Amino acid sequence: MLFACFALNHAAFASEAIQTATPNVNESFVTDDGAGFAFRPRTNILITALGYQFSSNSYVTGKVEIVDAARVVLTSAIISTNSPKVNEIYYEPIAPVVIPAYSTNFVLGQDHEFFLTNFTAFWLGGLLDTNEFSVAPELDYLGAAIGTNLPISSKTNLFQGANFQFIAQPSPAGLEIRASLPNTILLIWPEEAAGYTLQSSATLDTPMTNVLQPPVLIGGVRVLALPDEGPSRFFHLVQ
Repeated sequence: MLFACFALNHAAFASEAIQTATPNVNESFVTDDGAGFAFRPRTNILITALGYQFSSNSYVTGKVEIVDAARVVLTSAIISTNSPKVNEIYYEPIAPVVIPAYSTNFVLGQDHEFFLTNFTAFWLGGLLDTNEFSVAPELDYLGAAIGTNLPISSKTNLFQGANFQFIAQPSPAGLEIRASLPNTILLIWPEEAAGYTLQSSATLDTPMTNVLQPPVLIGGVRVLALPDEGPSRFFHLVQ
């Protein structure tokens, strides 16, 4: 029985939380543990990559964290200018992390090397007004955040620098395919499809073969990361 069938042909990339074309301006803030912004998803999301926008060629590494309302670090990554670049932001892939709908969370970025000998953390980035940035429609932007206690200092500004990529979780009825970062795709399907086998082929007129890599169960869905091996690829789940 066919559960779902999709073709991959230059699939859309995972959404960026903050979407803006405004260049990062060279401003700096010394903080307790970095600067970023608070957000609330309107639906369950999978965060797949953490990003940092460097405002100067002198700074080549940054640390980005996702922190929940209880101040628990959910995931973190070290980003460098060698990480894959999407638009103006360098992204480092992570093991996908589920963020529940309507929960308050923070993304924080900090310089990872240069100032750590003198400060707890040093954040270097731009301060943008509301009309200079946009937010993905699946998220509510709660405001800029700074410091150990993560206060929201302004709802009309953004401390530009830290960012993340995410995928809204699919409906219970299907298989979803997304490009995560260049040369990588994510396949996501419901946990309840336990008796189904994922198959793929390069064209519709060639036999489907089983995908041998096992998925990871994350927050009620199965997630599998695969290399992007060509301009077109077809997948389906069979029982």
